[in-house]
Amino acid sequence: MTNGQSPQFGAWRQINAQALVGGQVQTQPDGKARVEFRLWDVFAEQQLAGFAYTTTQQNWRRIAHIIADEIYKRITGEDGYFDPLWDKKTGAMNPRVAEYWKEHFDLRAHLEKNWSTLGPKLEDKVHVYVGDADNFFLNNGTRKLQDWMKKTESPHYEGLFVYGAAKGHCYSGPVSSADRLKEMAEHVLAKMPSDTVAGWWNR
Repeated sequence: MTNGQSPQFGAWRQINAQALVGGQVQTQPDGKARVEFRLWDVFAEQQLAGFAYTTTQQNWRRIAHIIADEIYKRITGEDGYFDPLWDKKTGAMNPRVAEYWKEHFDLRAHLEKNWSTLGPKLEDKVHVYVGDADNFFLNNGTRKLQDWMKKTESPHYEGLFVYGAAKGHCYSGPVSSADRLKEMAEHVLAKMPSDTVAGWWNR
């Protein structure tokens, strides 16, 4: 499908597609990129949005976020959530994105809100192994989770946290990954309800 053409809506309806996005990227004589996209409603056979952006080659990710935002907004009626958490050039944080991440992806925040319900279900089940030199700095968030769990009440459960000195991402503790998986399986087997059938264990 080239620029200016409409999609074959009938063909897309056959696979129950509700919306369709098309676009193209062209390099301009000055080296910049021209990015065009169109969003269609397949069943109404109408264009919902269509924009073109010209930017430097280094800014393609930002343009992709802008397009994703627009698509999300047109389809759901809500503002998009594809903006980056911070500006990698200035370091400035985006409070709106940070709040969205906290409400939807922050494990500690979720536990804090729902501890009275989740706490009893998690006793003896939270075992965390992380390198204290994690490539993605997950050790920092893990320590905050551990600090909070030390203060939990009704029930009070601190979990198990093991930090590997100078270890990076995917640290599985002082044993091999194979041994860790075996420990996990044995723990599940020991804690499962008495009426659970676990024939797979003997295979």
